[in-house]
Amino acid sequence: MTARRDFLQLGGLMAAGLTLLRMPRHAARADEPDDCAPPPAPGAPVPFKPDTDLGIRTRKNAAALPRAEADRLKSAYDELRKLSKKDPKDPRGWLQQAIVHCWYCGGGQNMTAGEEIHGSWWFFPWHRCYLYFHERILGKLVGDKKLTLPYLDWADANSRTLPSWYTDPNDDSNPLFDGNRQAKPGDKLPDQYVGSTVMKRVMGQPTSDLFMGTSAFLPRPAGGRLENGPHGAVHLWVGNPSTLDPTPDMSVLATAAQDPVFFAHHANIDRLWDVWLQDPTAHPPHMNPPDGRWLSHRWTFYDEEKKLTSISVQDVLDTETSLRYRYEGAPVMAAKKIELTAKPLSQKIDVPTEPSLVYVLHIEGIEVPPTKSAVVRVFANLPTATPETSIEDPHYIGYFTILAKTSKVREQHKSHTPTNVMLDVPADLGKMLRGKPEVEVTLVPVAGVSSRPQDVKLSFQRIRLTVTK
Repeated sequence: MTARRDFLQLGGLMAAGLTLLRMPRHAARADEPDDCAPPPAPGAPVPFKPDTDLGIRTRKNAAALPRAEADRLKSAYDELRKLSKKDPKDPRGWLQQAIVHCWYCGGGQNMTAGEEIHGSWWFFPWHRCYLYFHERILGKLVGDKKLTLPYLDWADANSRTLPSWYTDPNDDSNPLFDGNRQAKPGDKLPDQYVGSTVMKRVMGQPTSDLFMGTSAFLPRPAGGRLENGPHGAVHLWVGNPSTLDPTPDMSVLATAAQDPVFFAHHANIDRLWDVWLQDPTAHPPHMNPPDGRWLSHRWTFYDEEKKLTSISVQDVLDTETSLRYRYEGAPVMAAKKIELTAKPLSQKIDVPTEPSLVYVLHIEGIEVPPTKSAVVRVFANLPTATPETSIEDPHYIGYFTILAKTSKVREQHKSHTPTNVMLDVPADLGKMLRGKPEVEVTLVPVAGVSSRPQDVKLSFQRIRLTVTK
């Protein structure tokens, strides 16, 4: 059927009077898969658990990858391709791995598909999950748990050609070669797609909606600046540098992951997510969406042992602790936890400069032991506040409560899932804040009505102030 379809396509071009170009190698793979559904699992998915025995691995720039690591990567993809031929239904094999992406971006020719992960806030976390499991499968096939995917740093002016590992040799003997890829050795990504002017604007997006994409639950969700800009442009360019004709594999979402460059490209997207979050010049600081629906959302992937695994967005936010990797040149991630004991704690934070009707205070990443609870009152510009301070005081913002998860300590409940709290600032207090560069927020743990608790074990990651209009 594929041969017949190719013949009909050729006939159509000839009838139209168009000049015929040489068909790309592996032309049969240029057809979109008919069915992208994952193989059925024998049972329910198992929950994801970090591999705590694995050291933190470093993903490196593909352009400067040591020869030994490049050879190991080629060997891993060679084994992946062999597995696909040996057992086409093995979910770890090359084509089965490739059509995972097809399933989540519209499906195959039979019009059946999974959840759409493009064009909304699912884009970044889903691809992080996908790359993680793909990476672990590659490592398993060559007996190297430390294997990592490289990243294609097209934001760097010196790294805008395809690394030699993908093009040398530029034929089927190279497991990283793709016969449908029209970008040739030496071709350079244009500045107009990924140059400094473009990337400065992309990485300067002030909110997660603008950078990462809006909620998938909106009637009309939208992708973020990185997805709809450089991400898409690099896909098009690798498939066909003219970007005029969507050419499989990389230029078409259904076939994009059939080119090994896909995974290096998306490793860079994943890296830039961390770069955006850690931008020290951002005021207010860049943040992931605080929405619980985003954090708790789950997908399933087959792992390196062929086990169907359920993983949530929350599971992949800390790449070092949970996924056991970091990026070359990235700062070592410090434990971003601020401890709150029984004693009140004060922090100064920036006041947004944009006009506001209501200020909203966010206290994010709150954690307590599973058998502990906490009641915390919050004041603005009153560092002397204590449990005895009246809630009628004009500096009082509000309070929040954390309930114990269980009365007994269980191994699987080492802590609460991190909680985020939002408190609207009373109107009169908001008027006091307008025009001020900063506000001092004081957290006051309380026991009973007005007593200091004997023991509080609570931590949080950040306090920030936003505005609503």
